[in-house]
Amino acid sequence: MAESRSWAPARSGLAVVSLLCFVAFPVSADDDDAEGSNSWRELPEWVNQIGVSGRYADAVSGSESKYLEDHNIQTGPVLSLGIEDELPDEGILTIDGLAEPLQEQGYLLLNLDVPERFTLHADVQAWREYYNPRTGENPVTAAGAPVSGDFPNTNDSRQFFGGGRPKVDWLRTRSGIEIELPALLNDISADFIYRRVEGQMSLLKGGTIDTSDPIAGSGPFLESVNFDVSSRKKVDYESIGGVFRGRANPGGLNIQFDARGMRDDLKSIVREPNFGADAGSTQVEIYGRDTKIGILDGDLVMSRHLAHNLFVFGGASFSFERSDPEPNQLVQTGLFAAVPAGTFSRETLDSKVTRFTEALTGGAVYLPMRNLTIRANASLRFSQQDGDLTEDRQEGEFALGDVGTIINDSERNTVSASVRVKGDWRPMKRVKVLGFARFDFRRQEADSTRTFNFTPSIDLPEIEDYTTERTKFRVGGEAAYRFRRGRTLSGGYEFAYVGFDNDVDQISNQFIMEDYEHLRHRIHVKAAGRITDKIRGELRAEYHFENRTLDAPAVQASDFTVEEDGKIEIQGFRITPMLTYQHDKHWSGVMSTSIGQETYHLKNAGPKPALFSSQFAGFEYEALTATLTSSLNWTPNDRMTNALSYTLYHNSESVENVGHDASVRTRYALDENWDLSGMLRYLAFDPSGNSVDDYHALIVSVGMTGHF
Repeated sequence: MAESRSWAPARSGLAVVSLLCFVAFPVSADDDDAEGSNSWRELPEWVNQIGVSGRYADAVSGSESKYLEDHNIQTGPVLSLGIEDELPDEGILTIDGLAEPLQEQGYLLLNLDVPERFTLHADVQAWREYYNPRTGENPVTAAGAPVSGDFPNTNDSRQFFGGGRPKVDWLRTRSGIEIELPALLNDISADFIYRRVEGQMSLLKGGTIDTSDPIAGSGPFLESVNFDVSSRKKVDYESIGGVFRGRANPGGLNIQFDARGMRDDLKSIVREPNFGADAGSTQVEIYGRDTKIGILDGDLVMSRHLAHNLFVFGGASFSFERSDPEPNQLVQTGLFAAVPAGTFSRETLDSKVTRFTEALTGGAVYLPMRNLTIRANASLRFSQQDGDLTEDRQEGEFALGDVGTIINDSERNTVSASVRVKGDWRPMKRVKVLGFARFDFRRQEADSTRTFNFTPSIDLPEIEDYTTERTKFRVGGEAAYRFRRGRTLSGGYEFAYVGFDNDVDQISNQFIMEDYEHLRHRIHVKAAGRITDKIRGELRAEYHFENRTLDAPAVQASDFTVEEDGKIEIQGFRITPMLTYQHDKHWSGVMSTSIGQETYHLKNAGPKPALFSSQFAGFEYEALTATLTSSLNWTPNDRMTNALSYTLYHNSESVENVGHDASVRTRYALDENWDLSGMLRYLAFDPSGNSVDDYHALIVSVGMTGHF
C-alpha cells in the first residue's frame, strides 16, 4: 500500500473492536465477587461462538492494487457470530455470520430445521474483488498525444497511465423452504435467488509490435516494441429467479424434478486502448452492451435398483434461453493522434437471440463380483440457436464516412454425445486397480448471412456456411499397493486425444479455422510411508508430453497467405517430496518442496497477414517453478498453541519472479470457552525488470473468540 497511509484506519478499527468488546462483555463493578468478576464471560446459552478481532495491514512498498488483487487483506475489524437455539416446537435455529465492515464484505447463513415438517434456509454473501490497473505517472504518450483517464494502459512495459483501483462488488442471496410430505410426493422445495454485480474490471493484454511493418505504422523505433494494454470494463449485472424441486418414491422408483427460471439484466461498457508502434497514435474502442436474458430449464431424473448388484438411472432435460439486447447501443472507435483520422461507430437498432436445448442421459452401477465395481453413463444433447442483428454504421476513413445499415441472420445447430466408463477392481487385499475411459463428440453446423446496405454500396454480402466436428477421447489407469506399516506405492498412465475437423463452403474473413490433432501423455507416481517412528515421507512425480499438429487453415481473404502445417509441443515434469516430523505431543513440523519445468514450443502455427514482413509463427517459452513450504508447530501446554510457517515460490527462465509468505500465529485459552489469538504475516512479490507489480506487505491481527 502507499507509504503515505497513516495509522488513522488502524486506530478506527481498534476503537471499533474495543467498543464491541465493552458492549458484549461488560466488566463487573464488584471486583471482590468471584462470580461477578467473571460475568463478562457469561452469554446466553444459544450463543455458540462469538469473535472480535482487529487487523492492520500495511504495504511497506510497491503496488497496492497488485497486493489487493492477490490477497485483499485490509485494515479493519473482523466480527464473527454463531448461534444455535432449540425452539419450543422441537425446531433448531442456527445462524452463522462474519463481517468486515470497512471492506463491506461478509456472509450470513440462517437455517431453521423442524424435523419431519419443514426446513427454512437463507444465505447472503457479499465480497469485493480488486483488479491491478498497473498505474503510473505519465498522462500522455511518448509523442504527447492525450490519453483518457478512464483506463490505464502502456505501450512499452515501463510507462503506465491512468489511476485508481478498479473493483467489483458481488452480492449473492439464496433463500428457500423445503417441506416434507407423508404422501406419495416425499418433499417439495423452492428457492429464491438474487445476484448483483457492480463495478469495474481491469483486463490486461500483451503482445509485440514490429515497427517495420506497415500495418503497425512507422515510428522512431528501429526494433520491436513489447506492450501491455489494460482495458477497463464497467459492469452492472442483476439476476433474479427461482428454483422448484420435487421428490417422490413410488414403489421403489426414485423420481426427482427440478425447474429453474432466471431473468438477467446486464449492462457493461468496455474502454480499450490500442497503440501504434510510434506511441503517437492511440486508438480507443468503446463497446456498450445492455442485454436482458431470460432462462427457463427443467430436469427429470429417475433411478431404481433392478437387482442387488445393479442400479440404473436415466433422465431428460430442456432449456430455453432468450437474449434481447437493448436498442441504440454504441460501438465507437476514436483515433487520438496529431491529425485525427475520424471516428468509427456502430449503433445497434434491433437484436435478439434464442436458443433451445434438449438432452437425454442414462447410466448404471454394476457389481459383477464383490471386488469389482463398474460405473457407466452416457448423454445426448441437441441445441438450436437463432439470432438476428441490425446495425447502423459509420465506418469511413473520414468524418462523413460510409453511412448505412447491416443485417445479420444466423443459425447454429449443435449435437453432442458423451460416454463415461469407470472400473474399480481389488484383486487382492492390498492391491487396488482403477481404470477409466471417456469419449466426447460435438458437431456444429453454422449458416449465417450478412447483408450490407451502405452508401456508397462498396461491400458485398458475406455468407458463412460451414460444419465443424470435435472428437475427444481419454483413457487411463492407476494401480496402488499398500505395504505393511502404512506404506503405499501407486502409479498410473493417461492418454488423451482431441481431433478437430471442419468442412467450409463459405466463411467470413473474420475467422480462421484449422484442422488439428492433439495428443497428450501423462505418467504419475506416488510413494508414501513412515521412514522412522517420528518421520513420515511422501514423494509425488509426474511427466507429461503434448503434441498438436495443425493443418493448413481454411481462410477466405486475399490478404492472408497459407503456411505449411504447424506444430505445437509442450512437455514438463514436476517432483514434490514432503516430510512430516512429529517429535512428541508438543513439537511437530512439515516441509515440502516442489520443482517443475514446462517447455512450450510453437512452429509454423498458421497464416500470416500479407502486410506483415515477418511471421509470428515461431515461439518458445520455458518456465522453471520451485516452491518451498515449511511449518513448525509448538504446543507447550493445553492452553497455548503456536505455529510458524514460510512459503517461497520462484519462477525463472522465460518468466522471473519471487514470492514470499511468512507468518507467526499464536492462540491462548483463557478458559474452556474463551481464547485470545494473534498473527503476524509478511507477504512479498518481486518480479524482475521494470515492473510496477512488486509489493511488500505486513499484516498484524489480534482477536478474541468465544466457543460455547
